[in-house]
Amino acid sequence: MRENEIFDRYMRSLPTNKRLIKLRDICTACGVSINVVYAWRLGRTRLKQIYMDKISETIGENIFKGVEK
Repeated sequence: MRENEIFDRYMRSLPTNKRLIKLRDICTACGVSINVVYAWRLGRTRLKQIYMDKISETIGENIFKGVEK
């Protein structure tokens, strides 16, 4: 599974109110706009390792441990 698929699956698993809060927190932690986060989720933009680390730190768990290289 690719990083964008893992990230999208995690975000879709959250209730709407918690998803919006996490989305805001991820945008702030990574220093990117909401459009960039959606591009990551949809696979339009590659999710770099530095951002995967920041997302995992924000979420509080490493959701990317099964990423295909």
